[in-house]
Amino acid sequence: MNALTAPTRILPALSAPDRRRDVRPLLDTATRTVAAALDRLDLCAHVPVWPADPMTENYHLPTIRAAAVQVALHARDDRCERCADRPHQMRAAARLAELWLELSRACIRYVTQPQRFPLRLTQRTAACLADFVSWVITGRPHFLLGQPA
Repeated sequence: MNALTAPTRILPALSAPDRRRDVRPLLDTATRTVAAALDRLDLCAHVPVWPADPMTENYHLPTIRAAAVQVALHARDDRCERCADRPHQMRAAARLAELWLELSRACIRYVTQPQRFPLRLTQRTAACLADFVSWVITGRPHFLLGQPA
């Protein structure tokens, strides 16, 4: 039997608590950096508040998920005068919220179905969010192009 026809062995997956341990630092870092980026943007006063600031240790994940949806909806639907003058910042806020939601979804997929959604996909989603946050904070486009700093 050669290597092409030999039966393949499926590697055992980690248990769910171990997989949660893998994604918790990714979500924690992403939550803090999105909070820092939203603070950096000059948004109007009635934008929904991001419930985790960069210095807090404890936050409730469903609360942040709901806040991300509210920020994205507000950035898409709000037409106040100040928001109309700064559409690029509202688009950046909506994109930050959407990327955080995508990372949250990728983490849930990895924890529940690790054979279909490996950790590497979750890490790539976190890297995409980190690049966008770096661009929002610094304004330098090389982060979005994948170039070194």
